[in-house]
Amino acid sequence: MKTGRPAPQEPAGGTRRRHRTAKRSARSAGSEDARLSSKRLQDLARAGVKLVIAADVVPVGRYTRQMLDKLSSQPGFGAKYGQQALANVASYEENVKGIVAKVQLGEADAGVVYRSDATGSVASQLTTLEIPEAANVIASYPIAVVRGAASPVLAKAFVELVESATGQESLKKAGFMAVQPAVQPSQ
Repeated sequence: MKTGRPAPQEPAGGTRRRHRTAKRSARSAGSEDARLSSKRLQDLARAGVKLVIAADVVPVGRYTRQMLDKLSSQPGFGAKYGQQALANVASYEENVKGIVAKVQLGEADAGVVYRSDATGSVASQLTTLEIPEAANVIASYPIAVVRGAASPVLAKAFVELVESATGQESLKKAGFMAVQPAVQPSQ
């Protein structure tokens, strides 16, 4: 069964401009009554902790494995940290909503989700643990006006809105990390 999103493809006509419009980072989310005694990332590798992560075919699943590998080389985690955390995986989910749901229902002690998925109405039901910057894997989201777009003026206006201070503030409120628009040569 194929899950997740396909890799982004360059449109046949190319793009006029393409750059990152937003980024988001991972964080660990745990239930309030979970077995995470000290509420530290190191707990994810402790025997008996039920961890839920995304499947390999889902971007956040790949990012989680990369993050666990990076943490294994960080002080305070130990070389086998990633292996030990993966040994605690109770379920591989197809999306972050499934991870959040399992943690909320108490079917898992912790899960790894994007920061933007541990906000809003679910935030009060979760304990979140920040992932150190050196170990975090940042997801980037490009935005572009496609050459040959049916409504290029509207598309350009949308890109400008997303890149504006207002657009970036909206993304930040939704848990994304705002980025500065890339400087592109004129067309």
